[in-house]
Amino acid sequence: MTWTKSQRNVVIAAYLGWTLDAFDFFLMVFMFKDIAMDLHSSMQLVASAVFLTLAARPVGAFLFGRIADRFGRKPALMWNILAYSVLELASGFAPSMTALLAIRALFGVAMGGEWGIGSALTMETIPASARGWVSGLSALEPEPTETNIFLPSSEKTTSRVQCPPPRSWA
Repeated sequence: MTWTKSQRNVVIAAYLGWTLDAFDFFLMVFMFKDIAMDLHSSMQLVASAVFLTLAARPVGAFLFGRIADRFGRKPALMWNILAYSVLELASGFAPSMTALLAIRALFGVAMGGEWGIGSALTMETIPASARGWVSGLSALEPEPTETNIFLPSSEKTTSRVQCPPPRSWA
C-alpha cells in the first residue's frame, strides 16, 4: 500500500501528540515531591492536579470536537496543540499551587481535545485498509490510567478496556 506524504505526516503527528500527552502525565507524576516542595504544598494537593487534568479531558473532547466540526479538523487541531503547548509551558512557571491547579485543569481540556481530534483526523486521512493497525498505535503509548472505561467514546480509537493486573501472579 502506498501512502501520500500527507497521510504519513498525519499519522506521525497524531502519534507524537498521543505520546507527548502520556509523557506529560508521567512527568508530572514523577515530579510530585519536587513540585510540593517548590510550591510549599502537600503531595496530596499536587496529586489533585493530576485528577483535575484527567477529569477535564471529556470537557476538552466535547469542546474541541464541536470546534473541529464547525471549523475543520486541521485548524482545530492546530489551535488545540498551541493551547496544549502554552498551558504545558505555563505549568512549569506556576507561581502558586492555586495557579498550578487552574492551569492543569485547562491543560486537561486541551489534552482531551488533542486525543479526539487527532484520532478523527487520522482515521479520515489514511486508507481504509490501514485503519485497524493505525488505531492500534494508540495502544502502544502508555495510558495515563490502567482503566480507560471512563473515557468518553470520542477519546477511544478502539473499543478496548484495560484492567489492572491481578494482585498475585501465582
